[in-house]
Amino acid sequence: MKGATTDRRVTTSIIAGLALVALIVHILTIHCYGYFRDELYYIACARHLDFGYVDLAPLSAFLLRIELILFGSSLFALRIFPALASALTIVFAGILTRELGGRAWAIALACTSMLGRTIPVARNADAITCVANCSASAGVNHNR
Repeated sequence: MKGATTDRRVTTSIIAGLALVALIVHILTIHCYGYFRDELYYIACARHLDFGYVDLAPLSAFLLRIELILFGSSLFALRIFPALASALTIVFAGILTRELGGRAWAIALACTSMLGRTIPVARNADAITCVANCSASAGVNHNR
């Protein structure tokens, strides 16, 4: 069966290409709207760190605190880590599919499904917790 083997370069280019598309979508939509009310709440939580919050994980507030210290509180600075995390989630999905034996079509389907998740996240400012939690889940599932 000649078509049974998948060229690693082809699958890597599929994964990288779709992750790049997700990153571009996020970067192009960063300044389409101002601060969302949930982002202001997350900033307040990041400035007053605690081990638990009612509606978000402590890791999200901690990562946002690091981001605020390093880059300030501009819209671009607030939304660049979620954009990178979204692209990383697509990379994890592609690598996991390849490691499970998926060929180019399966890898493209898995990455495209994760890319489809990116579009609503890029439109909403609630990306800080959603993308961080989705990326953490993908990383945990990849290591099992």
